[in-house]
Amino acid sequence: MSSTDLEVKKSQLAELIELAKADGQVDAHEAVLVKNVAMHLGIAPEEFTKVVANPDMVMFRRSYDEMENRKRFYQALMMMQMDLKTHPEELSFCQELGLKLGLESSKVNRALKVLVEQGGTLEFDAFSTLMD
Repeated sequence: MSSTDLEVKKSQLAELIELAKADGQVDAHEAVLVKNVAMHLGIAPEEFTKVVANPDMVMFRRSYDEMENRKRFYQALMMMQMDLKTHPEELSFCQELGLKLGLESSKVNRALKVLVEQGGTLEFDAFSTLMD
């Protein structure tokens, strides 16, 4: 894995950790998702420990691949719904993240609106349609 790829992956992990903390507490489901994402991304245990300890110290990096950024945004939306509640801080975080990832503002807002209207459920295919 190149150092650039690792930095993008650490950034992705850090934002999920920050999002999990946005409502003031990290529940067990959120913690499991963070660990699973780290494993899926191939982040070594020592890097995982560093990012968990100081997620705010990880510089934001986005992928050059738009589809990867869409998946990353979707992953954040799913993290937001792990505790079955939608907090204003989480919505704000996800909106800002979508924009930082280079996604169109109208599409980010539409995805957030649909997610809230559907009570926290949004299948990836439906999400993809919203983002096209």
